[in-house]
Amino acid sequence: MIKYLSLFFGLLLALSLLFNLEPVQEKVLNPWNRVLASASFGVLQAFDAEVRLSDNVLSHGRSGFSVAVENDCNGLEVTVLLLCAVLTFPSSWTAKARGLLLGFLTIQGLNLFRILTLFYLGQWNETIFSWTHQYLWPVLIIVATLGVFVAWTRRLGPPSGPADPKAA
Repeated sequence: MIKYLSLFFGLLLALSLLFNLEPVQEKVLNPWNRVLASASFGVLQAFDAEVRLSDNVLSHGRSGFSVAVENDCNGLEVTVLLLCAVLTFPSSWTAKARGLLLGFLTIQGLNLFRILTLFYLGQWNETIFSWTHQYLWPVLIIVATLGVFVAWTRRLGPPSGPADPKAA
């Protein structure tokens, strides 16, 4: 357990430091923010012709409300959390790849839904928008990430190999 936790926190620290480097922000994070904003715009535009997109900012022509998809809003922090958990958990590389792919898609799908709901909440009530943005959605995304990890580990089944008589 100590080995797993040490690897997990070491990898998490390394990737967190990497995310703070300017080249990583310019070449990975900022473009991803624009991809998420563009995907959100595509969904919103299907229901509301008043939605506008400029770089990573979604705005509404009638209400004037806007949201920017920034680094803390892109779901990549919790994706890194999942990445560290999956990579350091004892399993095959194939299982890790499947877990990471499905986890990434789940987290980013949920994050896209988060952006859409926040966009409309902000037009309706900015106080509720602020509370939901700062408190509710961060908790939901973290809980969902934990749920993805737990579901992945349960799908792996019990570890194979001889039972350790000392473990009982």
